[in-house]
Amino acid sequence: MSLLSCGGCLDAYPDGTPRLRLAAGKALKERTVPLHEEAAEAIRALVALRQAQHDRGIHDPDLGRPVRYLFLRNGRLAGPDYLFANPLRAICQELGILNGVGKPAIHPHRFRHTLGTQLAEKGARMQTIMKVLGHKSPGMSMTYTHISDPTVLADYQAVLTPGAVIAGPLADTLPSGQLDQDALD
Repeated sequence: MSLLSCGGCLDAYPDGTPRLRLAAGKALKERTVPLHEEAAEAIRALVALRQAQHDRGIHDPDLGRPVRYLFLRNGRLAGPDYLFANPLRAICQELGILNGVGKPAIHPHRFRHTLGTQLAEKGARMQTIMKVLGHKSPGMSMTYTHISDPTVLADYQAVLTPGAVIAGPLADTLPSGQLDQDALD
């Protein structure tokens, strides 16, 4: 999210749901994603703080003009490690959320995977998952959309309820030996 500029990074869908606008990927193609209202409020507060500061912005070579970014550190563009990975690592250390070799057990990419999985489990279309995650191909999104065991069980139970016909309309006649030659053919 370090590419968020001060002005128009946040707007809303017609129903009022906040959406985040950001440049994504090497081509800096803009994409928009829905945003939780609490996150939108936090971004609005940051925008207000940045707008109160008087600076000219940082020259962006891709855009060819100065941009007033939201996330700065000592007058320079703040990166994702500074904004998210390092604080997450510190929180894991402080709370003792460590793996078997003493390193943080939660990594930033895990949140992305969780979001993709939750979207898939709730029935989101592949195109929606691709757009939210910023992927160009369904194959990229498929790596994030594995279905959890509880969801597999729930789907199985929803389809194979007690009394469900599993093997077709003649399944009940098989155990009784009443299947005639026409049915077999």
